[in-house]
Amino acid sequence: LALIIGGQKKIFVLSILGTQSTGKSTLLNTMFGANFPVSSGRCTRGIFMQLIPIEEKFRESLRYDYLVILDTEGLRAPELSVNSVHRRDNELATIAVGLGDVTLVNMFGEGHNEVQDIL
Repeated sequence: LALIIGGQKKIFVLSILGTQSTGKSTLLNTMFGANFPVSSGRCTRGIFMQLIPIEEKFRESLRYDYLVILDTEGLRAPELSVNSVHRRDNELATIAVGLGDVTLVNMFGEGHNEVQDIL
């Protein structure tokens, strides 16, 4: 990343977690003008990243030069077997929470119990 942005820059990392089809990518696209692909069903596979430069007029007050957004695959994907879902969900959550300065947990309806079990 240092090769892309050059030098010593401050980066804020925002990640998102949530069950499949809860609108994680749509939320990030709306909030930050990102370009994550969206569709019904399983769209994001793994973790996608987008680097957004912070406008010069906000850099001093925010104390960051760039925002990195991590969009994760939906948790509890019905396409995967029960054993692989649990392991994959834990891996995704570990990466998202570990790398993020802030992690948004996007829940829809009764999905909060499923996400709470993973976290």
